[in-house]
Amino acid sequence: MNDKLLIEFGRIVTAFRLCREMSQVELARQSGLHRSYICSVEKGRRNVSLKNIVQLASALGVTPSNLVEGVDCCSCPDVVPASDDA
Repeated sequence: MNDKLLIEFGRIVTAFRLCREMSQVELARQSGLHRSYICSVEKGRRNVSLKNIVQLASALGVTPSNLVEGVDCCSCPDVVPASDDA
């Protein structure tokens, strides 16, 4: 997976967290994830599972789609957009 996707996702998580004036420790506590994991996600070092996206979204008070809709797969050459034929 292209690191750019992970970095973009991490920036989105960070933006929502800061908007809510939450620390990484508070986000970790509310999401049930470890603080070091939150830090890795925000730095774009983790390929986050769907389950953890749902937990992060719930802790941030947003939908999972809010966290991923800002990630632009078109700017990442190794990501092939889904076909409408499916």
